[in-house]
Amino acid sequence: NFPERAALLAAEIEETQPDVVGLQEAVMVRTDTPSDAATSPTTPAEQVSLDYLQMLLDKLQARGLSYTAVVQSINWDIEVPADENSDGRLDFDLRHTDRVITLIRKDGNSGLKVLGTNSGHFQRNCTLPSALGPIKILRGWTSVDLSIRGKAVRFINTHLDGDCSDVAPAIQLAQAQEILQGPVQEAKDRNLPVVLLGDLNSKADGTGTPTYANLLKPEVGFADAWVEAGRNTDPGYTCCQDDDLLNPGPSLEDRRDYVLFLSGALQAADAEVVGANPADRTPSGLWPSDHAGVVADLRLLSE
Repeated sequence: NFPERAALLAAEIEETQPDVVGLQEAVMVRTDTPSDAATSPTTPAEQVSLDYLQMLLDKLQARGLSYTAVVQSINWDIEVPADENSDGRLDFDLRHTDRVITLIRKDGNSGLKVLGTNSGHFQRNCTLPSALGPIKILRGWTSVDLSIRGKAVRFINTHLDGDCSDVAPAIQLAQAQEILQGPVQEAKDRNLPVVLLGDLNSKADGTGTPTYANLLKPEVGFADAWVEAGRNTDPGYTCCQDDDLLNPGPSLEDRRDYVLFLSGALQAADAEVVGANPADRTPSGLWPSDHAGVVADLRLLSE
């Protein structure tokens, strides 16, 4: 029930008033009825059933908030035939499209100016077996360069592999390296401060993949806003609620969603987790998301 949950996500944004929002798993669901899988298997479904981005933007607008999507990466896009009644006949085709999207605040108080955007897909991706054959879980990233009070800052938003990383962490590590060698290095070459937002699927306590620890190595240069703001005495767990989102109390057990920044031109003033309190649930008992959100207050330092 994303329409119901989108209202809570909009409430989180209204309460914290972020200038930049990194969305992961901003899904679009499309259907084709009746199914043409047997006759036109290469014809994609186009009837939009759920557009998580538009639903969230509508809820934000209803609250008088002005946000716009400035860049997106359209990642894995998979369509399968569905037998709704289990009678052996195909009823419709179901298409699931994953997106990473960056929103920026566009009201008169933000003072933000978009200087440029970019996006890309990773060369290394997880491939999963299925009844229809191997499925590649294509993932990617977005970047936007924003002028903030006359200073350019690059914001990179991504969702690293979490489907194969338990057995093949090399895929996730390779994706992080592509980020570093691509949009991060380009920003460094231009002397731009960098903020990296995302679900990295790498636990802060080191019990999973080494991706998070690698990004914080001195030779790489990233700092964690949660730690730098002095919040490391609080576990700050962000993952994960039950799959059906109906667990009565939080079931968050690790921290894997981050606001990271290249130390030097930026400083973390504060950070908080949102959407993790039982009071944040919908009237029907749903959590806003399977992950809690992370909000960081970053300050540009004077040169």
